[in-house]
Amino acid sequence: MKKASSLLLTLLLALTGYNAACGQTLIRTVVSSGGGTSTNGSVILAYNIGEPTADFLANPAANLALLTGFIQPDFDLAVTAPADITSQLVLFPNPTNTGVSKLDFKSIPDGSYQVDIVDAIGHVLYTKTILYAKNNNINVDLNVSNFKGGTYYVRVRNGSVQGQLKLIKL
Repeated sequence: MKKASSLLLTLLLALTGYNAACGQTLIRTVVSSGGGTSTNGSVILAYNIGEPTADFLANPAANLALLTGFIQPDFDLAVTAPADITSQLVLFPNPTNTGVSKLDFKSIPDGSYQVDIVDAIGHVLYTKTILYAKNNNINVDLNVSNFKGGTYYVRVRNGSVQGQLKLIKL
């Protein structure tokens, strides 16, 4: 009865818009068999049954974040999510059969950016740091001629903004 009351209280708090984010430490020895999410306003209730990975949930309205899964902090975490600049990035030609694509920046904030090419399973295959200024029109050559044919992701980021584009190598 006590477990049912605790579960009911947790669900009621989640559904009524309770904005606190806190974590817990869990045992990491179970293989995943399911899970899901539910959203009500600014509250996201996510559950995993034996999920050995982690996910990051931001609540910008409350300036809080929560790590789900088995890797969770035991404290509240203030967060400012990076702004998305994907719409200011252009990748051409895409798909590429020549092995070289160009990455063009349009009206992003001045600063130093890290450009990564990541494969479908998350391995970083290429990294380059560039310095961008609005009065400098920059096209970055991305040489993927040594990569196998497939789908890759071009990730551009610095501390305050990030963007990601899909690159297809034929």
